[in-house]
Amino acid sequence: MEILASRFYLSRTFALLLAVVAICRIAVSQDSVPREEPATAQRRPVIGLALSGGGALGLTEIGVIRWMEENHIPVDRIAGTSMGSIIGSMYATGMSPEEIQTFAKKINWDEAFLPEPGYAEISYRRKQDRRLPGGRAAWSEERVKRAEWN
Repeated sequence: MEILASRFYLSRTFALLLAVVAICRIAVSQDSVPREEPATAQRRPVIGLALSGGGALGLTEIGVIRWMEENHIPVDRIAGTSMGSIIGSMYATGMSPEEIQTFAKKINWDEAFLPEPGYAEISYRRKQDRRLPGGRAAWSEERVKRAEWN
């Protein structure tokens, strides 16, 4: 049994090592492509934009992107977490900051930040799961009525 466990551990370790080497090799090969540039031209720095999360506060990053465009600062790479990843992906697909802002205004944020879908939006089976034994509803009647109006 110990031999099988050690073989499994070694095979996982080898696979992980092989994956790391492959990723490093790909990264190096992408950056090592020779580019023909005039000798007098200066290379500009590569600019990356890291966007943070934070729910609705993440929408402030639209203004950052707008400022960078107004000042002609190009963005070569973009990364984000949570709301920043949503804003970053929209910008990476070619949407302008104005288009992103228009899209963000159309979203019902009260509904978007709910931890689960409203009662009216779930399937019959999930509604049955929310009921207590004996046929009594798990929610108060007032909460069910509010959920039906959503």
